[in-house]
Amino acid sequence: MAVAHVLLRCDQERYWLRTAAARIGHLFPGLPSRTVYNRQLRELAPQMPATLTVSA
Repeated sequence: MAVAHVLLRCDQERYWLRTAAARIGHLFPGLPSRTVYNRQLRELAPQMPATLTVSA
């Protein structure tokens, strides 16, 4: 979900979490709360550059 956040160019996390359900909710039926998403994003931050390089 964090990769989609970057690739869809949503700059604000608050905006992203509000619109994620409408845009990609069918892919993620159990969208996390803002707190959980934040924690998961911090844990995955070191791996994000490699993931985005492979995806692009």
